[in-house]
Amino acid sequence: MRISNVLTKSSSLVKKSCYIYKTHVQDPYKNLAFEDWMYSKVDFSTRHCLFFWQNVPSIVIGKHQNPWKECKIEKLTHNDVNLCRRSSGGGTVYHDLGNLNLTFFTDKQSYDRKWNLNVIVFALKKRWPTLDIVINRRDDIILDQKHKISGSSAKLGRLNAYHHCTLLINSEKRDIFEYLNNSEELLCNATDSVVSPVANLSDSVKDVAISDVIDCISTEYAERHLSSKKYDIDTSDESILDGIQQLSEEHLKWDWLFGRTPKFVYQLRATGGRFADIVIHFEIKKGKIHNISSQTNNTDDHKELISQLKECLIGLDFHSDQILSKLSLLKTDSHALFVCNLLLKNFLQN
Repeated sequence: MRISNVLTKSSSLVKKSCYIYKTHVQDPYKNLAFEDWMYSKVDFSTRHCLFFWQNVPSIVIGKHQNPWKECKIEKLTHNDVNLCRRSSGGGTVYHDLGNLNLTFFTDKQSYDRKWNLNVIVFALKKRWPTLDIVINRRDDIILDQKHKISGSSAKLGRLNAYHHCTLLINSEKRDIFEYLNNSEELLCNATDSVVSPVANLSDSVKDVAISDVIDCISTEYAERHLSSKKYDIDTSDESILDGIQQLSEEHLKWDWLFGRTPKFVYQLRATGGRFADIVIHFEIKKGKIHNISSQTNNTDDHKELISQLKECLIGLDFHSDQILSKLSLLKTDSHALFVCNLLLKNFLQN
């Protein structure tokens, strides 16, 4: 593995001092808000920062992704798993307390994702020399030449940048795919996730402790800067992070989680009842039902169905709770009730 040349190539980076933060906060909305706060408030031109953080079970989608396509929303809600949208691009990831997140903050000029990843790899191999880990072309860290243990994404602005990555240490691998979705009925231009076989660091290093991983990476990162300081930080502390509460609340809002989704169309094939075979298109904009149409609407029954659906659903959030609230307004023998129940059963309540 050729890592020495990468670790020394960015002389402007290693000539600066650094802060190393870790937090006891495990709320994903607060930790993601802290990333936003650091990105917008801090001058990284003379000092860089590495932030270690963990979250309770959460699905975190990329800024330009579609949550309905990426994950099973109702199942997340039922099992108290958080749904979050981060401010960086890339694909969907699963966080739990067996996963370690790392965020590298720099000024834009010093941004170097490969450098960051090589610090991680170098530190882990120094601590556990028998580890077989490499960085692939997608900037994933691969264990034993086949299993992904780390994925990356980034945000670059005019002045600042950050690169963050996961590191699977002893995560619940079954849950990683338990909540992921791959709906072929959705037509959209949102960023798709790339599914890869995954492993934990603990699959190769028995009884590995997350504290040991933090310590070895912190040491390596600090040694490659002129000076370093380490802090435990409360990412929800308004007294030192002015405005952090508002940022956290923004991450919880419907407009951010769902409304930021690029426009898409859900295709529902209605079979049974009075319909032999009809495909209904639900056009969703900013998380709301914007239009409903069908390519097979040449009969009076079909036209009446689309008319009823539009009257009932246009303007609603594309969410089971809102659609359920309208069912009582429909006649028990109406075409629209049949389709709404089919929509809930086939997609929104999966």
